[in-house]
Amino acid sequence: MAVLHIHIVSVSFLSVGILKLKAMAEYCEDCGCKVYGNGCTNCNEELYILDQYDELEMERPSEDTDFMKKAREQQECLANER
Repeated sequence: MAVLHIHIVSVSFLSVGILKLKAMAEYCEDCGCKVYGNGCTNCNEELYILDQYDELEMERPSEDTDFMKKAREQQECLANER
């Protein structure tokens, strides 16, 4: 019986955590996707990918690539919004 009680308590805690996450979620004004950080990962995909490069300690692409140009544009746009 005690095992069942512990299981129910953990499920209740999990559902409370999910409710808190839903309450904290914001939505992008441009595309409607959920935003959990500084910017929308859909609209600012290149910046999100650069964050992944940093987290995985990978070498970033060359600065003269189209990818990095787009990332700089997104970064400037976010800076202007603040």
